[in-house]
Amino acid sequence: MKTRNIFTLSVLIMFGILFSVGCSDSATDPVKETGTILLKLTDAPFPIDLATRAEVTIDQISIKSQGDVEADSLLILSSVTATYNLLDLRNGITETLLEMNIPAGIYHQIRLRVVDAEIELTDGQIFNLNIPSGIQTGIKINVHPFLQIAGGTTNEILLDFDLEKSFVMRGNRNNITGFNFKPVIRAVNNSDAGTILGYVKSYADSALANARVWVEADSVISTTFCDENGEYTIIGIPTGTYSVHATTEGFDTASVAGVVLDAGEFERQNFNLNQL
Repeated sequence: MKTRNIFTLSVLIMFGILFSVGCSDSATDPVKETGTILLKLTDAPFPIDLATRAEVTIDQISIKSQGDVEADSLLILSSVTATYNLLDLRNGITETLLEMNIPAGIYHQIRLRVVDAEIELTDGQIFNLNIPSGIQTGIKINVHPFLQIAGGTTNEILLDFDLEKSFVMRGNRNNITGFNFKPVIRAVNNSDAGTILGYVKSYADSALANARVWVEADSVISTTFCDENGEYTIIGIPTGTYSVHATTEGFDTASVAGVVLDAGEFERQNFNLNQL
């Protein structure tokens, strides 16, 4: 799995999140315990034949602790403004959002405040998206199971930004009039997740670049597109049993049911598609 650190940018762009919990200030005083949080971003991609750039600008990252209603608090982790191209984050590539110590405790929600979003199409059109007033306080991303930060333990959280659902096209592919921004992001605790990877080829053994691969349980969990070699990687899939599907234009859809994924496991699933 390829991982690229720029900001580093990987908001597992979310648009995954890696939370790495370190040592404590005091082994006997839990009030002083802290853990290190490493936040990454990744993307469930937009159709790659349509857009060349899809950027979001984040100016604040915060996390919410779990407790009594009166005791709930919002901890600001970063107020640094940074822009991320979500199209760079596919097939296992992530960007690190931040790495810092936070107090030990139980956290159930991450918030990303997005102040700008823009998409550029392959035909050169550029659309600047309006940010809905309802998310100006931050996109609320619930973490299940809750993130437990404790001295001497490690947790990894991935933010998977579903670009295709978040940049909603107005019009149709032949006449795009704009996009609505409706951010959809899932948070995955990587300590309870694995990776599905493999290739998609024709029965003539030709790599099928840009073939679409997706993982389903009761609904679609995550999607990606193959690279130029027909290879794909889908990270941050919670432990469980899934069906995996692959297709591309001019070929049939191949499906494999009963794929069992355990925590930390790399499950290989290759596809050979019949031409229509």
